[in-house]
Amino acid sequence: LEQTVAQAVARHGIAPGLLTLEVTERAMLDDPGRTAATLAALRAIGVRIAIDDFGTGYSSLAYLKRFPVDALKIDIAFVRDVTSNPDDAAVVDAIIAMAHSLKLEVVAEGVETAAQLAYLGRQRCDQIQGYHYSRPLPAAQLERLLRDDVRLDLPDGVGTVAERTLLIVDDEPHVLSALQRLLRPDGYRVLAADGAAQALALLARHPVHLILCDQHMAEMRGTELLDQVQRMYPDTFRIILSGHTDLGEVVEAIHRGALYRFYTKPWDNRTLRENIRAAFRHYWQLHGLAEPAPLLAADG
Repeated sequence: LEQTVAQAVARHGIAPGLLTLEVTERAMLDDPGRTAATLAALRAIGVRIAIDDFGTGYSSLAYLKRFPVDALKIDIAFVRDVTSNPDDAAVVDAIIAMAHSLKLEVVAEGVETAAQLAYLGRQRCDQIQGYHYSRPLPAAQLERLLRDDVRLDLPDGVGTVAERTLLIVDDEPHVLSALQRLLRPDGYRVLAADGAAQALALLARHPVHLILCDQHMAEMRGTELLDQVQRMYPDTFRIILSGHTDLGEVVEAIHRGALYRFYTKPWDNRTLRENIRAAFRHYWQLHGLAEPAPLLAADG
């Protein structure tokens, strides 16, 4: 194999480092000794090696030390629901952290949405592939795509100073509008969601510092949503707005550590604004950061 690859590289006159060969975990385990020798020979030529569909095979982590590889490709099975499934998100986060600690690059397969791209970008995934960039193309169209230098926008919050961002979640439109009108003058970047699915999509696409969520929603109860948020975005401060009949569930969520604060409906406008300001100050202090200047001057 290494001779065939070397001849092909020489015949086409390309730098060997521009070629990456993908090997599945299962193929590596068929004959580990021979595989290691073959991959080492290919690496000696300068060709890069990537483990395909990582996380779905049966290899031990010890093989990452034994085999000379340059990159891991996270299987689409984990990427598909990475913005909505805390377990998939945990697996993806762990693979990225582990790979980087071993000085390996990480490629996420099957990226199809802007939310997936943004989440992976903020987790410092190195590369993505998938329909969000382009579907498979004939050679002429692919050449045109590359010559036109088509690029994806940098995910929101990657490599930039984050604004004070607040996400409001409520499935009652008039309540959502009222909270936006109340809080926007304080200089926050205010995002709004009418349910859990939209909230999780916004959390994936934007760095959110504080989430203010209604408890009683048709799609999912607020405490259930914030349980997911705690697992996927533990740094985000979580506040619930609850009726008196829901206090038992809210207290349990506090004991689980899922909530930072809770307020009952109807809320007092001045108290809510003051406490949200305090929550943002607490957030920046907790993370040892200087609080960003507000986008707009607060009106008191």
